[in-house]
Amino acid sequence: MLWEVQGAGHGVPAQDERTLYATNNAHELLAIDKRTGAVRWRARTGNTEGKTRGYGTTLAGEVVATSDKSIYAYDRATGAVRWVFAPAQGFPGYSLLTSDSTSVYVGSASYGYVWALNASTGAVRWRAQVDTGHYSLTWDPVLHEGALYVGLERFGNPRTGGLVVLDAATGAERWRRVFVPAVPSLGSGGTGPVAIVADLVVAAANDGSLWALARIDGSVRWKAPPLEAAMQ
Repeated sequence: MLWEVQGAGHGVPAQDERTLYATNNAHELLAIDKRTGAVRWRARTGNTEGKTRGYGTTLAGEVVATSDKSIYAYDRATGAVRWVFAPAQGFPGYSLLTSDSTSVYVGSASYGYVWALNASTGAVRWRAQVDTGHYSLTWDPVLHEGALYVGLERFGNPRTGGLVVLDAATGAERWRRVFVPAVPSLGSGGTGPVAIVADLVVAAANDGSLWALARIDGSVRWKAPPLEAAMQ
């Protein structure tokens, strides 16, 4: 073991050449020296409800942003709070985040929202609503070559949803694919971040199936069914 930082780790960290940015279960974000394990700074989010709610951290320019029911952004060098994004609807701080040098992209835990936020200020660059249901979740956006791939899951009995692809610059919808479950009673819906492989986007569904879709239009190239045990 090279080093250890005490505490209950939580979520997916982000890193640059020198620093690991990681959250714990106590609503804290820590900046940790990757070589020595020394904690350069730690900052608390504004959420105090139980354990940390979100599980995503991302870097964008001079900012590190993390999710904890809302989105909290800090100066990467000092840990000073730069901005907080806490809209009246949607609860954006539950899933993974993604970013480029100027924007932070987030989904929502209700009403099917997706936002692009100015990384420096937290101002909304655009907001897209890909579904209107109170229990419509947009999960784990993935940014690739100007497109934002977002899982859509509607909580119900059974669950439904799929994958929605937005233009990262404008929020305009490019295409969507509804995931039809292998067994209707199992339901379906998008879950987890997608993988980009050449001209394909590979996405997992809640019934355990995998969908390989053409990046250009969402047409189905192939589908791997769920394991037999998952269907019983």
